[in-house]
Amino acid sequence: PLLTAAAQTGVKQFDGAASAVFNNLRIPAALVAGAAFGGAFRLQLNSADAFALALAKRAYVVIAVMALASELLVVVTATCALDAMNRADSLVPAETLSCWFERNGLELENLVCTVHFFFGLLGLTAMVGLRAWITISCARIAKGTLGLIASVVLIMISMLNSRNVEFDLFKLSRRYGAALYNRIKSERPIGLVVGIVL
Repeated sequence: PLLTAAAQTGVKQFDGAASAVFNNLRIPAALVAGAAFGGAFRLQLNSADAFALALAKRAYVVIAVMALASELLVVVTATCALDAMNRADSLVPAETLSCWFERNGLELENLVCTVHFFFGLLGLTAMVGLRAWITISCARIAKGTLGLIASVVLIMISMLNSRNVEFDLFKLSRRYGAALYNRIKSERPIGLVVGIVL
């Protein structure tokens, strides 16, 4: 049988893999967002608290709100990306999945979902550590709990690096910034510009 032109040039269609990527990030992001929302305002802020305790409580709330916002952004962005793929008349094949995202105008969406999902997950982990430090009255046990949380974060990063050769938080952040700049330069979306300024 004759090979297609795409097969002869070594390119292929990654729409199924791209859909799996967005769904694999969207569903856990919704779960993390629910956990962050549920825990964001459960700590009672008291003006009589000691300085360190009051600072920890306020940091907890700020981190919870940031984690919630990050994961909600992942859910919305992934949903919009999947909808754009379904509505597209045709999708351009590519050599790799990363190239496929770029050629089909979904590089920014991919980076938004990847970076913000990881930041939201880190935020939820930090929430657990802070909540344990605030709740446990014994300083030694609290420090041990914080050490356990730090260990889990390092293992998470190690697993991401070992299973995904393209995962490099600093590299992804640079690509994120470049893709964001290109989107603003080419399309000038008002909502995106205002959101960055705020």
